[in-house]
Amino acid sequence: MTEAVTQMDTPTSPLPLSGQVALVTGASRGLGRAAALELAAAGAHVVVTARSTRGHSTVAALPDTTVDDTADAIRAAGGQATPLGCDQTDSAQVEAVIRHIADTFGRLDVLVNNAWGAHEGGAGAGGGPEVWDEPLEGLRNMLLAGAYSDYVTSLLALRHLMGKQERGLIVSTTWHTDEPPGWLPYDTNFR
Repeated sequence: MTEAVTQMDTPTSPLPLSGQVALVTGASRGLGRAAALELAAAGAHVVVTARSTRGHSTVAALPDTTVDDTADAIRAAGGQATPLGCDQTDSAQVEAVIRHIADTFGRLDVLVNNAWGAHEGGAGAGGGPEVWDEPLEGLRNMLLAGAYSDYVTSLLALRHLMGKQERGLIVSTTWHTDEPPGWLPYDTNFR
């Protein structure tokens, strides 16, 4: 189950990321899907993760927005992709993904932390027009599905791959809403 990936960091490489491996979390739709498509278009083999897998979308109204659909779109455009189901809030699942990348490719060059599943748990949904209407569990869910999952994924990528390589790029995405009342837990912690 080993895929050969060769590094082609030469000026004659046809694409800037040829031979490199990227991991994009939360890649079933939105920004994660777009980042995965762009990294693949630049020549990287992209490992895409999300909780939404074919036949098991976390958003019933969007059944064709799964990690498998993202991988299919990458392949249809001529790129290389490996889809893996993963709940980024579960450190054992994240470690399994990182170990899979280590065993299969032996390297990780780019990590895009984009997983965000807190909406299902009430984070960011708001409880009404006033700040005090926010659900009490909102901050906990936001931290678990946002900051904590980014931390765990980054730490494990560094521990098992990037640290040993002494190189790599880690990007973590974020969001903001102007909807009243903003989102107090997020705004107070990350501004």
